[in-house]
Amino acid sequence: YLDFEKPISDLKGKILELRKLANEDESIDTGDEIARLEKLEGAELNDAKKVLANEATALLHGREEAETAAESARKTFEQGTLGDSLPRASVEASQLSEGLWVVDALRIAGLERRRLLVVGFGASGQRVAALGAAFGMHVSVLSRRLTGSQTPEGFSIALDLDAALRQTDVLSLHCPLGPATRHFIGAAQLAAMPQGALVINCARGGLIDEAALAAALNSGHLAGAGLDVTETEPLPGDHPLRQAPHLILTPHAAAMSAGAFRQMGMDAAQNILDHFAGLSRPAAVVVPAP
Repeated sequence: YLDFEKPISDLKGKILELRKLANEDESIDTGDEIARLEKLEGAELNDAKKVLANEATALLHGREEAETAAESARKTFEQGTLGDSLPRASVEASQLSEGLWVVDALRIAGLERRRLLVVGFGASGQRVAALGAAFGMHVSVLSRRLTGSQTPEGFSIALDLDAALRQTDVLSLHCPLGPATRHFIGAAQLAAMPQGALVINCARGGLIDEAALAAALNSGHLAGAGLDVTETEPLPGDHPLRQAPHLILTPHAAAMSAGAFRQMGMDAAQNILDHFAGLSRPAAVVVPAP
C-alpha cells in the first residue's frame, strides 16, 4: 500500500487516503504532517515510516476485525462486565510485540466502584481487601469471626452469603476448607451473582463446585475466574475447567515468590528463638500444646 522506497512527496496521496480512512473525515488536511515528514532524515524518517506502515496494516487488513472487537468492547463496558478484559489485555500485548498500536478495540473494564466480596478475613483476606480499596472498589467482608456492621478498617461486614453474592462483582475466597465450606460456592451461589461477575480462589480447591463453575463460565453468566487451587491437583486433562473460557489457572503457586519464601524462613527462625526465650506468639500457633 505504501512504497517507502519512494520519497515522501510521492506518497502524499496515499497518506491522505490513509488519514481519511482512519478518521472517516473527507475534509482532513494532511499538509502539516507531510511537511513534517519531508524534513525528517535517517533514523527519524525510518521510524516515521514504520508508524505509517503499522497504521496501514491495522486499517487495511484488520479494520473489520477491529470494528467487531470495538463493538464487543463497548458492549462489555456498557454492561459493566470485567472478564473480557483478560483476553483483550493478551491481544493488546501481542499486538504491541508485533509493532502495532491499535487502541480503540481494546477498551479494558476497570475496578473502580466495583463491588468486592472477600470471604475469610485472615492475613490474606485482609491484604486483598486493602488492595481492593486501594483500587477504589467497594469492599465487603464475610467471616464467622466478624460481628457488627463494619471492620476497624472501614470495610462493610456481610452477614449472609447469599444476600451478599447478589451484590458482588468480584468474589475472592480466603477461608479454610471444612465440612461447612466444602462446595459452599455452588450452582445456586454462582447464579445469584450478577451477570459478568468474576470469581477468584487462592484458598482451597474444594470450596467451589468446579462443575458448576465450568457451567457458569461456559454459559457466559460469569465473565471470568482465576484459580490458584483446584480440588484435584494437578487438574486432570479432561476436566471441564480445562475447556472453560475466560479462566486463569495457576499451579497452587500464589505463595511461591522469592519474597514469600524468605519471609517464611525468617518467621520460622523467629518462632524458634521466641520459643526458647519464653515469648508467646499466638498468631504463629497452629496446634496449641496440650
